[in-house]
Amino acid sequence: LAGGLGVYSQNLGKALVKQGHEVRVLTLEGDSLKEEQVEGLSVIKIPRRLGYRDVFATPLGQASLARIRNEIGVSDVVNAHTRYFPLTQISVALGRQAGVPVVLTEHGGGFVKSTSALTTIGARLVDLTLGRKALQSASQVLAVSHRGQDFIKELSGVNATIVGNGIDLEFWNRSKALGSRLRSSHEKDKLNVVFVGRLVAEKGWRPLLDAWSMLSSSVREDFRLVFVGDGPDFKKLRRLIVQSGFEDVVAMGHQPRQVVRDLLCRGILVNPSWASEGFQTTLLEARALGVYVVSTAVGGASETITDPGLGHVLDSTNPRDLASAIVQALPQAGFDVGRGAADQYEWSQVADRHLDAYSTHVRSVA
Repeated sequence: LAGGLGVYSQNLGKALVKQGHEVRVLTLEGDSLKEEQVEGLSVIKIPRRLGYRDVFATPLGQASLARIRNEIGVSDVVNAHTRYFPLTQISVALGRQAGVPVVLTEHGGGFVKSTSALTTIGARLVDLTLGRKALQSASQVLAVSHRGQDFIKELSGVNATIVGNGIDLEFWNRSKALGSRLRSSHEKDKLNVVFVGRLVAEKGWRPLLDAWSMLSSSVREDFRLVFVGDGPDFKKLRRLIVQSGFEDVVAMGHQPRQVVRDLLCRGILVNPSWASEGFQTTLLEARALGVYVVSTAVGGASETITDPGLGHVLDSTNPRDLASAIVQALPQAGFDVGRGAADQYEWSQVADRHLDAYSTHVRSVA
């Protein structure tokens, strides 16, 4: 299952299966109806229709709608995800028709933000109509962060319960990373200022690059700026790096999570996103590793950066403010500043919080 939402659904499903529950996942993928087994999950792939970019599509056709209706009809409870997806809205409506409870887990932290006016306006119209209705019609609404909880209340008047995001704490463990050693005076390798995310404007990669150019050469002497991730702006980023003559900036593209873990343990994480984030997984991963974080005030920041010793939260995406925060954070690069409350975000605990919500409506799933 691709994308952050797909990863969330898959990991939540796997945790529920481990606890003895049967999980069937409906997803819009491909151009034909088919079912396959993925790590204990039954994944039903519904053909995508009327897709927009990589994040929006609609299930059309009698066969697709009949399969969705049948799957919902034989379920004890349905867990839909994020209010603006057509599949979520259809699931809520069909669940009500069948008398099956539908719990809606909201992953957003606000109205969609984009450099595309069409995307921004279109998404808001959907939110104010179909999205709002889905939230209000669901049996219960869950939020992944405090910011998401506030947005749900603002949009629909519904009081959501926070369940949080999740990570594999066994993997995101500093002792397992190649870069876990503490910084020492004799090490010659540069430390890392790390960006992890999809390379689109709203993730803030450009303000970060501009902030880096404002740092003096003496400040940057022992550090390099590393961009990890792919996306529509990847080639543009690489072109700007060359044009600016940056020898201490690297755009690595997508990397295995082992590489991300090692890079973070030898540096700090900078998260300059101005998107409507629900709860960024990267913030949790850094927190579990004890990595110092500089982040804008997006969803998940207040949950993971609970103490000034763990990181710094900015209310600004201005490059000068970002540069100042980075300079103050650099002395923490390579050091373990503590995990904070990261242990509560193990997937088994996230699954338990979902089960508590399910059991409110269907006692047999407890």
